[in-house]
Amino acid sequence: EKIQKEGEKKDSNVHKEREAERSRKEINRIERNRIEREREERRRKEEERRREEKEMRRKEEEEQIIQLYDDAERVRRKAFRRHRDKRGEGMGDGGTKATLTPISIPPPPQHPKTDPSLDASPVSSTCVSSTRVSSTRVSSTRVS
Repeated sequence: EKIQKEGEKKDSNVHKEREAERSRKEINRIERNRIEREREERRRKEEERRREEKEMRRKEEEEQIIQLYDDAERVRRKAFRRHRDKRGEGMGDGGTKATLTPISIPPPPQHPKTDPSLDASPVSSTCVSSTRVSSTRVSSTRVS
């Protein structure tokens, strides 16, 4: 009877040890899963932060480009106003009294190699004629 009780005690202890081992394994598994979830969450947050930073940089670059275009347009308008003011336009009356008078400017002297009379090719003659047409300039004068 004593031996039987000791055997049952041993069986009970073995059973308790196995149960404790299963519990430890389950606890470890749960802990590993928790750690893995936390890692995954940190990784997701880091990726989101990087995405947001990238988007912010892209928006800043777009704003910078828009600002540069605006600055260039402002400079262009300012230069145009200066140019117009120097020509006497846009002074109070909107330049309505200004008249356009063509001024004929002779074509520039040509080098003998580019003189159209020496070359019979039709391409150069059309080029020269177009230069002659474009050499007529128009200027505005103010009539008082």
